[in-house]
Amino acid sequence: QEQIDSMYGPGVYYSNEKEILYMNAKNDVSSNLMLSVVAHEFQHMIHWNMDPDEESWINEGCGEYAMYLYGHPDPIVIFNMFPDNDLTIWDSGFGDYIQSYLFIMYLYENYGGAESIKSLVAEPNNGIDGVDQFLHNMTYQASFNEVFSDWVIANYLDDTTSYNGEYGYRSLDLPVFEASRSHSKYPIEQVNGSVSPWAADYIWMNNGSPQTFSFDGNDDGIFNVNVIKIDTSSQFSIDEIVINTEQNGNYDMSDFDDRWKQIIFVISNQKNFGTGSYSYSSSLITEVEEELILPDLFSLSQNYPNPFNPATIIEFSIPERKLTTLKIYNSLGEEVATLIDVELVKGNYKYEWNASGYASGVYIYRLVSDNYSQTRKLMYLK
Repeated sequence: QEQIDSMYGPGVYYSNEKEILYMNAKNDVSSNLMLSVVAHEFQHMIHWNMDPDEESWINEGCGEYAMYLYGHPDPIVIFNMFPDNDLTIWDSGFGDYIQSYLFIMYLYENYGGAESIKSLVAEPNNGIDGVDQFLHNMTYQASFNEVFSDWVIANYLDDTTSYNGEYGYRSLDLPVFEASRSHSKYPIEQVNGSVSPWAADYIWMNNGSPQTFSFDGNDDGIFNVNVIKIDTSSQFSIDEIVINTEQNGNYDMSDFDDRWKQIIFVISNQKNFGTGSYSYSSSLITEVEEELILPDLFSLSQNYPNPFNPATIIEFSIPERKLTTLKIYNSLGEEVATLIDVELVKGNYKYEWNASGYASGVYIYRLVSDNYSQTRKLMYLK
């Protein structure tokens, strides 16, 4: 057989890079625990034969999957307490074993079962490339990035009752995942954070009030920000913040007070290297309650101040409950921000747009509600 050098250096081979199984245990080797470890190590031998240079996080995740098949998997601990842990970097901590186990189990449950794991083991490409190729081989349209985005939501929710079960585990019962930060007082002043590559932070909010959430990631990052909304009956909805090329985005939470009891922002760093730095804040949405007369017509007012730096207020009225969007476009007609995209009740509203991070110039804001549509211009001068 052709000899290859280990990823750890010439002549240095770890247990997952050998065609030999050796166990030295003080415990009874016939115990379920030790036999489960044997299943783990046998998987390494199979993987070594099929794909000898596989990345450790895939290889070890498959080993943990073998323990699950035997019926005595490792307990799901540590990773749930420290989810900001790079999936693709193997540090040999127990949390690494558990997160790789959960990722392989997520593939197993949602992308083809046991046959999919066999395909992944036999795939000669490694790591992320191997997952992408295996998904292609199994004729799935999803990419690793898309699977990862759903996986970090599933880890927090572990609920298979909605969305065809894609946000939970049917075979496992996960413990609670820790939130990176929690908020119950608003508005939120700027909070700075960071998240490891291929990891996630969970920002938990309750006791809410209508507001707009603003996210600002470092410009050279690749962020994905999903939104989990949980209502008073524990039903949930999944949404996503549109992130522009400068890694900024806003999310409307005008119904936070009367319907959704919890909102969780799942911030993932989808860059292969480098910690992703970001900040977030929120601004309250103020309905014009002092005007007791509710509107009978749609209207969109001119923003004020105008010109502005860096924030301006946009007011509008809708005469009946309708799905309403308010978006900002640049002078080329390209969408740069979504201030709201939600069903609103009859009333008068005003929203703030903070243009920090955008270039000076003329922008267009457009309100669409039912068959009503109106556009106005605003000017940002730094």
